[in-house]
Parts: sequence; structure tokens; C-alpha cells
Amino acid sequence: MFGLLSRSSGINASDAHFGSIYGSWNQSTKIFVHEYHWKGVVMKPLVFGALAGLTATMAMTAFMRRAHRYLPVDEQYPLPPREIVDRTIDVEQEDTARTATMLAHFGFGGVAGLLYALPPVNRVGGASYGLGVWAASYLGWLPAFRILTPATDHPAKRNLLMLAAHVVWGLALAKCVKELDAADRSFGRVPGENQLSAERVEMESGS
Repeated sequence: MFGLLSRSSGINASDAHFGSIYGSWNQSTKIFVHEYHWKGVVMKPLVFGALAGLTATMAMTAFMRRAHRYLPVDEQYPLPPREIVDRTIDVEQEDTARTATMLAHFGFGGVAGLLYALPPVNRVGGASYGLGVWAASYLGWLPAFRILTPATDHPAKRNLLMLAAHVVWGLALAKCVKELDAADRSFGRVPGENQLSAERVEMESGS
């Protein structure tokens, strides 16, 4: 009987310790979110940039898919997102390779959109930023890591397609960031609105 009580008290003490740790962690998380996330000092622009980058990549992908069919027949081999996956990941199954291509393509678009939220990059126009991403990729890190040959070695019409696709991406990115900023203001409450709402409810319940 005493042993059972002892074990029970031990469990209660353990639960209390866990509850204390969880409470401290939860409070710390709330402080972080309040101070840094929704105040928009750093985190909110980055989140908006990533969301805008993903959305813009969808517009870019739709353009690429439609423009690909107008390339000369001998140039209608897979576009760079698939070429990059083929040269960096050893995938045997075609379906897996296609899924990896989509994940890599949209993942890169999200990261590039996130970077667009950082100053002084966020002062650049969307189209210019899109062209900058193209140049940094196809004339920069892709050849540097021997993933793809430089764009100067690619067929001109394929280069033109990818240039136009990055302009589409950049324009969509800038527009999405503006829309998210506007939505953030529309979804927010004006100062003192919560107090006014509470007073209104109290008056209605009193009547």
C-alpha cells in the first residue's frame, strides 16, 4: 500500500516537473512569436517572401510548360529543373524523378522568394530580380558546381524561354508580396478594437 502511494507520488512529481518544463517552453515560444514573428521585424517578411516565391513558381511552371511545346523538336528535351535533378540525384524510377524535380523546383523558388524579402534585395523590381536569379544560377553556381554547362552553351531559344520564365516568376513574386502585405493589413485589428469589442459585448449582455 505504501509502495503504491510512493510510486503514485513519484509519478505526480514527474508530471509536475514535465508540466513545469512544458510551461516554460510554451511561454518562451509565445514570447518569441510575439516579439519577432508577428511584429514583422524579421520573420514575417521572410514567411511572406517564401509564400510568394512558391506561388510565383506555379506561374513560372505554367509558362514553362506551355512555352516548351513551341521549341524546335530537337530542343524539346527536359527543361533545366529536370536536368538538374538528373545530374545531382541518382533516381531510377521515372515517377520518383518527376516528384523530385517538382520538389526541387518549388523549393528553390520558395528560398529565392524568401531572399527577396531581405534588404536591400527587396528594393529591386520583380523582373530584375528574376533575371538576377537566372544569371546567378545559369551563369554562376550551376556551372561552378559542374551541374549544368553555362547558359552561353545552351540553345538560344531555350535560353530565351528560361529568361522569360524568370521574368514571369519575378513579376509574380513582387505582386504576391504586395498582396500578402495588403492582406496582412486587412486581416489585422486596429489599435483598441479588442477593448471596444469587449465593451460592446458587455453593453449588449447588460441590456
